[in-house]
Amino acid sequence: MMQMKDFKNSILDLNYSRNYSLFLFIVIIFSVNNAAFSQNYYFKHYNIENGLTQSQVTRIYQDSQRYLWLGTSGGVSRFNGADFVNYTKIDGLNDDLVTSICQDKDEILLRTGEGISSIKDGKIKNIFKSHDENWARTKDLTKDSEGNIWFINGERLNSLSAEKVRPVSVTASKNEFVLTLALNNQGKLFTVIYGKGIYSRVGNNWVNVLPFTGIYKKEVFTKILFDNAQAGRMYLLTSKKLYVADNENISAYKNKMLDTLKDILFVVAQDKQGILWLGTEKGACYLRDKDPVRFTGSNGFSSANVFDIYIDHQDNVWLATNGDGFYKFQGFDLLSINKTNNPFPLVMGVGLDNANNIWIGTDGHGLIKYDGNKLSNIYLPSANPFSKYIIAISHNTGQPLLVGTIGGLWTIDQGKFYNLSKKYGLPNFVTGVIYDSENSIWMICNKGCYHIKKDGSISFVRDVQSQIQTIAQIGRDSMLMGVSNGIVLVKKGVVDTGFKFKELSSSTVISLIRFGNFIIGGTLNEGLFSIDLLKNTVRKYTTKDGLRSNAIWSLTIDKNGTIWAGTGKGIEKFIIEPKTQNIHPTNNLFSNPVVEYNQNAILNYKNKIWAGTAKGLYIFNVVPSSEINSQKPVINIESVKISDEDNRDAGNDNPAGTAIPKIIKFKYGHKHISIIFRGIFYADPENLQYQYQLKGLDKQFSPLSKFNRVDFTVIPPGNYDFEVRVLTANGSYSAIKSIPIIIIPAFYQTYFFYIILFLLFISLVILIQWSINHRKARQRLIMESIKHQEQVRIRRQTAEDFHDDIGNKLTRIVVLTDILDRKSVSQNEELKSLISQIRENAANLYSGAKDILWALDPQSDDLSEVILRIKNFAIDLFSNTDIDLVFEDFELHYNKPLPLEFSRNLNMIFKELLNNILKHANASQVILTAKSNQGKVEITLIENGKGYIETGQEQGKGLANIKVRTKRINGLIIVHSGPGKGTKTTLKFDLEV
Repeated sequence: MMQMKDFKNSILDLNYSRNYSLFLFIVIIFSVNNAAFSQNYYFKHYNIENGLTQSQVTRIYQDSQRYLWLGTSGGVSRFNGADFVNYTKIDGLNDDLVTSICQDKDEILLRTGEGISSIKDGKIKNIFKSHDENWARTKDLTKDSEGNIWFINGERLNSLSAEKVRPVSVTASKNEFVLTLALNNQGKLFTVIYGKGIYSRVGNNWVNVLPFTGIYKKEVFTKILFDNAQAGRMYLLTSKKLYVADNENISAYKNKMLDTLKDILFVVAQDKQGILWLGTEKGACYLRDKDPVRFTGSNGFSSANVFDIYIDHQDNVWLATNGDGFYKFQGFDLLSINKTNNPFPLVMGVGLDNANNIWIGTDGHGLIKYDGNKLSNIYLPSANPFSKYIIAISHNTGQPLLVGTIGGLWTIDQGKFYNLSKKYGLPNFVTGVIYDSENSIWMICNKGCYHIKKDGSISFVRDVQSQIQTIAQIGRDSMLMGVSNGIVLVKKGVVDTGFKFKELSSSTVISLIRFGNFIIGGTLNEGLFSIDLLKNTVRKYTTKDGLRSNAIWSLTIDKNGTIWAGTGKGIEKFIIEPKTQNIHPTNNLFSNPVVEYNQNAILNYKNKIWAGTAKGLYIFNVVPSSEINSQKPVINIESVKISDEDNRDAGNDNPAGTAIPKIIKFKYGHKHISIIFRGIFYADPENLQYQYQLKGLDKQFSPLSKFNRVDFTVIPPGNYDFEVRVLTANGSYSAIKSIPIIIIPAFYQTYFFYIILFLLFISLVILIQWSINHRKARQRLIMESIKHQEQVRIRRQTAEDFHDDIGNKLTRIVVLTDILDRKSVSQNEELKSLISQIRENAANLYSGAKDILWALDPQSDDLSEVILRIKNFAIDLFSNTDIDLVFEDFELHYNKPLPLEFSRNLNMIFKELLNNILKHANASQVILTAKSNQGKVEITLIENGKGYIETGQEQGKGLANIKVRTKRINGLIIVHSGPGKGTKTTLKFDLEV
């Protein structure tokens, strides 16, 4: 957009003088050469500058993944709507000329100038080489619905199977001349035999479904096309004529354009509306019945040979030219008006007069009037050369057309021109002009804003401190100005200083419009804004909210309440939601070229939006006739690269065109995964947005983005699915494309490692616990050893003290008792009996004290010592009796110290048992045995006395004491006895428990 100051500088540079030369005076001119400007149709053009391998395009084909393949004279190109992948003879093709293309499963077959080549996963294989001198002239290569590959070689039909070529006879004639091949809508093969007719393959036989008669025997038919809707109808093309065949009747196709068409015809095609297209030696023909169109270089297309026309799966029409690349027809929803064979000037304004003529204001080329049929170039009747620079045009019903120029303000009314600047003495440099609802004129110029009322009075709007960019009426007596630091409200010609929005204080407002309770405004580089007049709130919107550009040059509203904005990168369509003040883009335009629009150069008229741009005037249908909302895009994964994180340039790469792995699988490590994907939607490839997720790691799809690449680093081990989809500007999602990603865990991330780690941890815990327990046990043993040593010392000391004290005293009692007994010879028997008892008790007490002293002695804590003491006691006890004492099986293998009190209890048990035998058993023999095994001890005492019967009555105190002592040592005593059978007593205990 050329800003106002640029025009001012232009004036200064030219040093314009008011002394006009006579030869500069320009009278009103209605253009003599009306063909200087033309109405153009919109085609999107692709050539070698976009990446096409060569500009002579011979054939267009679309594969199952929706890629376009373009055969050229310099190889073949694969196209995805944005990028090209090229294959040539250098890459392995047997020739650069590619005349026909078809697909066999996942393999692309190419008919080249030398034979047949194939491309699979980016790898080229040459599978057939022809030696026919006419091979390059024939373009047929096709695959029928049964999977058979057919082509023409040496004027004969051939089939290709398993890379083997087999000639096929259709008529069994040696002079058979096959002209062309075609498939009907069901994929059934048909072939044209010169002079004979059209044959269809039925099973393994050929049937002549349309015999040629009369003049048709001499025609060289180059193409057959089956009608999309009418079964049995086909179109036959020669280099000069188009025929239609209904059943067996052939006739010339009727269309008024064909009556005068003298061009060579190359191809015929039919679009989804059923309209036929012809490719000719000078452009293309669109053969609609009412108003056929010839597309050439004069109306937006090309005048080169059109060798192929292809209708893709999304109903786009593609045209292949000889030397001018290829084109995509963008439909009739967008027309443009520009200059024939020359760059069209900037369109700075668009307006409508009372006769419904469209007036177009240009930058330096005056006005262009469009009456619906022709374009006329008109200059204002002024000697001022700057009157050719039109800046603004405005209109109101019943009012003259307003034209603002660098050379002043003009009106046009019924073919008459009036210079208002000269009439009212206004400044010449006009940058904007509008009518208000009272038909007053508001003019913006380099000096400010002037208000020209209907009565001819003029006022200047004061107190506007900034440069005025635009003006719009928002109320009956309220005008809103866009200035370089926001907006200014003028009420009844006076600036309202209280109307301010700090959110806009740094914005240059260049376009304004009132929409219900909202004011919509566009800024120079800060996007769009809306003001809710009821809530007094401001919302801003930028490219982050989905806008194409942050420069909003022009605004208008259609009958559906949709706001149209001319931006720095095309037209923007959106609606505003009153409750939330949110905007929702509705970019459902089939054709929306990326071009810069100009300030306030926009008009809504007859369901069309007329918008001025840097490349002419564009005309959009408000309601698009080209229905693309039902079409869904396709998403393909084009490249996968796995590399080390430290070196992303190295690694396994799958560039576009090569095979993509079905599964991405690798071991865990510092790996970098780069995935490139591409949405295919040829109707609007520039506005596709992508979403992806790594299923298994992400919980939802990523936010929409135009970036078609994603990079992953250090993904945790596991099984994932990478999913991606694409969204078109009209809101259609593609199906989800996915690829599994398996990241094998490192050994230290496997369950086996975790089990080992767990076991090691448990072992470590056990080891630590064992170490703690061992340390505690060791400390306990040390303490027990210390305690034991202390006990031994105390016991030894006690034994010694007891022996020295108590023992001596008992000995003295016994001795004194003996002395007393000797001195009491003369005493009576009663006294002697008492002395005898004293002596006996003292002796017994002395004997018991010896036992206690023995038990206290640490040397008694030995099993062998205890058994020895029991043996000695038994020997002493039975030494002066008739009882025979026998010791058997004394096998003792226990060398550890006995627990405290163990030896005493064990000694006392057997003293009691031996005393009982002596006193009560009347035994003649006593047998004592003792044995031990791994701490288990068994001592048995057998006597052959009178025995006894166990009655369960209350036991004697001695036997009760035996059981108590047995319990103290955790032992078990077993007694077997019977009358006359003696008694066997066994004591068992475990020293390791």
